[in-house]
Amino acid sequence: MKVQNKTKKNRYFHEEKDEKPKKSDSSTDVQVFNIKITPRNITKQRFKEARNIKNVLKRGRDPKFPGKAPVDPNSLERHSRGEGFQERGVRHPLHALKLKKKENKYKYAQEQAARAEILLTEDQGLIEVGEGEKTTAVSQKIIAENVDIAAATKIFDLNLDFGPYRAKYSRNGRHLLLGSKQGHLAAFDWVTKKLHCEINVMESIHDISWLHVETMIAVAQKEWLYIYDNTGTELHCVKRMDKILRMEFLPYHFLLAAVNEYGFMSWLDISIGEIVGHYNNRIGRTTVMTQNPHNATICLGNSKGVVSLWAPNVKEPLAKILCHKTPLTAIAVDNRGMYMATSGVDRSLKIWDIRNLDGPLQHYKLRSPPVDLNFSQKEMLAVGLGDVVEIYKYMATSGVDRSLKIWDIRNLDGPLQHYKLRSPPVDLNFSQKEMLAVGLGDVVEIYNNCCSQTTEKPYLRHRMAKSICNFNFCPYEDVLGVGTSSGFTSIIVPGSGEPNFDALESNPFQTKKQRKEAEVKALLEKIPAELITLDPFDVMQVDVPSMKEQMEAKKKLLHIKPKNVDFTPRHKNKGKTNIARKKIIKSAMRKEIIDQAIEAKKMLEEPEKETESAPKQSFGVLDRFVPKMKSKK
Repeated sequence: MKVQNKTKKNRYFHEEKDEKPKKSDSSTDVQVFNIKITPRNITKQRFKEARNIKNVLKRGRDPKFPGKAPVDPNSLERHSRGEGFQERGVRHPLHALKLKKKENKYKYAQEQAARAEILLTEDQGLIEVGEGEKTTAVSQKIIAENVDIAAATKIFDLNLDFGPYRAKYSRNGRHLLLGSKQGHLAAFDWVTKKLHCEINVMESIHDISWLHVETMIAVAQKEWLYIYDNTGTELHCVKRMDKILRMEFLPYHFLLAAVNEYGFMSWLDISIGEIVGHYNNRIGRTTVMTQNPHNATICLGNSKGVVSLWAPNVKEPLAKILCHKTPLTAIAVDNRGMYMATSGVDRSLKIWDIRNLDGPLQHYKLRSPPVDLNFSQKEMLAVGLGDVVEIYKYMATSGVDRSLKIWDIRNLDGPLQHYKLRSPPVDLNFSQKEMLAVGLGDVVEIYNNCCSQTTEKPYLRHRMAKSICNFNFCPYEDVLGVGTSSGFTSIIVPGSGEPNFDALESNPFQTKKQRKEAEVKALLEKIPAELITLDPFDVMQVDVPSMKEQMEAKKKLLHIKPKNVDFTPRHKNKGKTNIARKKIIKSAMRKEIIDQAIEAKKMLEEPEKETESAPKQSFGVLDRFVPKMKSKK
């Protein structure tokens, strides 16, 4: 190896000069060395490092690096898993040790979730106005002038001739589906305005719904249920589901729930093409229907002001709530499954805690009965009043009594809030940030923070050119889409959408390959329809087999004659004296002796019966001369 640098590196190399160096032809002198590489003693170095670490630990922590950064207690409270277990009720120490380890895992997950909040770079924004001004005075024109060009393109109107229209967004918020009463069906990417398909089915459309992917569409037409792809090609015609009025798709169970004009409810499993539930709900015709995303139950409202919760495996309602004294006009449930908003013909809006349905959380009085209600991802509530849309900030039900009520679904004791509206709401809808949209005729009102506290005025208000049919908040966008009798209108509601999306849950920017992989993964993680209950955590409870089930299992295992066991519980007669017990024993013995005597008498009578019933001797042709026995009359 030739080295032209004359500097010596004695640390790593031993140098030995040649006895007879060769002379080079060039004018510059070049020295030639024989180099031997000696390995370092790694074990000694590691021992020294370990010894230094021990010395640091003995002295204490380094003041430059005191350890992990402290976690904000408010963040820990937001990600709390609930109260821990109590060792008082655990009998065996081994079980207590297992529960303690499980509790430590919960605390670790809570801490990690609180620390990961710093990665959520996006934050929710709201409209801020000066002192003495109202946010309802901010129109869509003012919003469009003060936002960037990309956000301003989200405000648009579609004037269509085949209204009234129903509109629904896909789960990832990228695609929009429109269906009209006169048969017009259209699907497109509303961000890029790229049209997927546009057809006319030549009969009335009552409801529309996206399925598990944006390439499949369910359409409830005049007679039957049809399924199309994103190019408008008919894939299936389900004739067992006829006269459908409303539909809801349950994405984690792959179930399409529907109710028809005769009051029959159906659950279609689209993964296998079978109906897993079909029965009459006995409440008659209804168009007030929504789903609880928390436990996948279906909420139905009827003309008596009662909201009932349904599951496919139970033919009776799981729960019933008398929300209004007048017919219901709209129901909405937020994404967390905590709040339910109901509105009635009496112009009242009530917000309920579904966990405790004792009464509504809030009660509002509206100007007119709302046409529709809808919650955003940030729990804003949009209310449709005729041709006006008002946005409030929480879950709601509305009735013809012009009332809007918001309930807590976990507590069914009563409404949390009660509002009086101008008119009966047409529709209700919650956003991802728990804003509540209320439709009152042609007006949409959006309420903010209307569930946890009483709101005196709406957050936003928008008036449409025509009356409102329904509306929906777009997931992961600050957008409210309103279907009217003359087309479709998209408006911006600042702060209504969730700014941070989970790409493994629903990705607005997914590719074709990611969509296929997500479909396969969702099918593998499909939840059976039998697990739909009011409390989804019932699955975590221990299933202890009863005595009857144990006996049946033993009978199947041993293949022997089963024992006659009375499974009814035996109640002990307490408080009787010795004399009463002696009488009971004496009567039991007397009964046993009588039974033995009856059995002995039967045994004595059996031989006589055998002789009488013994076959007679045959004499052939001479049997005609044998005397016959006289029959007793």
